[in-house]
Amino acid sequence: MKRYWKISVISIVMVIVLGTYFLQSSLAAKNDVTIKIEKISGDDAELNDLIIYGDYQLGDLLQSFKQVSKEETVIFNNQSFLEQLLHTTANPVLKRLIDEHRNFMRGKDLITNNFYEDENLLAYATIKSKNPFSSVRSFSFEMEVLNKKSNKTIKVEYDIPEKERVNWIEIANVEVINEQIKVMSQTSLLDGGSELSVYTFDLKAKNFVNKEEILSTSHTENRWEGLRVVRDYSSIGGKNYVLMLKENSEIKQVEENGYYYQEEELIAKEQYVLNVETNEYKEIKKSDEELRFDSAVIVGSSIFVPVLLEKGFELHQYDIEKDEWSAKEVFNRPDMKNGFESSFLKLMNGKFYLTYLSNDGHSLFIGDMETGETLYEGKLKVDSANYSEDSLNIHDIE
Repeated sequence: MKRYWKISVISIVMVIVLGTYFLQSSLAAKNDVTIKIEKISGDDAELNDLIIYGDYQLGDLLQSFKQVSKEETVIFNNQSFLEQLLHTTANPVLKRLIDEHRNFMRGKDLITNNFYEDENLLAYATIKSKNPFSSVRSFSFEMEVLNKKSNKTIKVEYDIPEKERVNWIEIANVEVINEQIKVMSQTSLLDGGSELSVYTFDLKAKNFVNKEEILSTSHTENRWEGLRVVRDYSSIGGKNYVLMLKENSEIKQVEENGYYYQEEELIAKEQYVLNVETNEYKEIKKSDEELRFDSAVIVGSSIFVPVLLEKGFELHQYDIEKDEWSAKEVFNRPDMKNGFESSFLKLMNGKFYLTYLSNDGHSLFIGDMETGETLYEGKLKVDSANYSEDSLNIHDIE
């Protein structure tokens, strides 16, 4: 009898978990939320394929939802257990690739940085880790390029040398230029340093061409240096430039009430832009204002940096080729309530998307990044008897 006690415990736990899940789903079903977008001005086509993610608070129950285009509201709480298990977080770009190239996409990591697409080709690169539990790990590139017209694929594999130096490595960008695939990698080193490098491979010969180190950091006591690539998750088309950040922080030991902890203080930060074709890079000229580049995007040869304000937002533009900042665009929203506490701003596909709480509900604002033209303006209307302005929170747009 004793040998069955584990099975009994597992069965009880499963009953409790499933019971809690279905109780929550039942409560959610009684308080379904429907969200509609009511147009004030602009073109309804701007909402095609647009997905808005958010949460809605109903008493003690938090409902997570996505609003698809203009009409459909999907409440994640109301999905079946199987639907939630199978729910994919892939963004619309990757979902389209899955629909159009199902065989090629099978088994791929759904990360936009790992893909490149143009009219003729779809390329993918990933990192495979061998003997992951060994003190010395081995890594390799695996690349696959699909010719859309012939439906033929080319595969290239490459074992990364210097394995005794590498802690982990990930893909930062993939490009195909002149029958070469260029893979930008971000590497963490065992000595505490890091590197951004570009590996180039010849697709015809299916072999390694060269590696060019772009930026690197080293480990220093009581200092932390970090490298980051600012990613644009809405696009996998050919990029002319890549935005890179380098940050230097000082680590201090802080004592409070007899307890000690480490605190990081940012003492320097630099921004660089890489020319994808030539692998040449340069530091971005400092702006007159202190800017955060975490949400910046590159359109053509311009970098756009958004700044959310209490009553609107600013859009700063930097011309990469001229190496100069343009006059910033200021978008005033005098009806904005609670400032950035209840606002969400995203730059995507050459447009800016702003949702914010106004005096008469939540507003949606879509505009052209380069011209500043308003493309769409509307209201997010919540169909719920328990609706209150502070119950709705938007946290992502795709």
